[in-house]
Amino acid sequence: MIIWPARFALLCVAGLLLQGCVAPKQTLDQDLRSVAGGRDVIVVLEQGEIRAEFAVASAGGGGGGAIGGAISALVSEGVNEHRASRAEENVRPLRDSVSSYDFDRHALEATRSALAQIAWFDLKNLSFSKDGSKDKLASTLGQSAASQLLVARYGYSISRDCQRIALMLDVSIFAKGADKPEDQIASDKALYTQRFRYVRKLPGATRRANQNAALWAAHDGEAARAAFDAGLSMVNDLLVRSLAQTAEAADALGQGEMTTIDEEHGKLVETSAKGTLLYNGRAATWTFIDRAAPPG
Repeated sequence: MIIWPARFALLCVAGLLLQGCVAPKQTLDQDLRSVAGGRDVIVVLEQGEIRAEFAVASAGGGGGGAIGGAISALVSEGVNEHRASRAEENVRPLRDSVSSYDFDRHALEATRSALAQIAWFDLKNLSFSKDGSKDKLASTLGQSAASQLLVARYGYSISRDCQRIALMLDVSIFAKGADKPEDQIASDKALYTQRFRYVRKLPGATRRANQNAALWAAHDGEAARAAFDAGLSMVNDLLVRSLAQTAEAADALGQGEMTTIDEEHGKLVETSAKGTLLYNGRAATWTFIDRAAPPG
């Protein structure tokens, strides 16, 4: 069973990006784009199925002393176990309906296709791993003959009410250097770090999570598969746009008005009939909210 507390992913990434108060790099410096030796890429997808979010209950602080606090913690733990179990029960039909969707292969090919659009990127070797640990990434960088390593880490989840499917792509670029590979992989050594998110809301969503999951799962998961395909395409389009942009264009991303759309927060970058693009500079996150029509 794989369960994610709601918003856990975004909070984790924001914490990693801001670790040590190091601002994430929005652009890859011009003098670092065309490099001798080119770049290797590792695509990481640690999960094997769509993750279900749930709202986390926390133990109340304050009154009651040690005994009261212990009781509160036990109650919260029991509530979270119940919510996790309910989330798992709701999402099971969806997981079954998309079990034949090879997300690993689709993510790998989407990454390859996107990076091929960037003339200066000079992709040398593309690999895939279920292991996204620092040791694995350091080993990959150490064994690489390229000058830089791009790490593309994917994830995908469904909201606690099963109304929205989200895809995430975290990208960082690291350079080989005199330091040990495990030191080069540190977040403050990244030459570039951004996150790209795609969110699609279920057309005709209801208030009941189990009914929404059933709608995503209908017709062999047609709606969910369409969201996966569109999401993989969009996050990689945003990656290409981000890598190709100038420093001035990057600065302009955070100039829009702060807005909230379908529970997503950020500065408004642009909007169209296809959807809306938001940017959160502190979390180095691009979020595209799709306005897609139902499949079929």
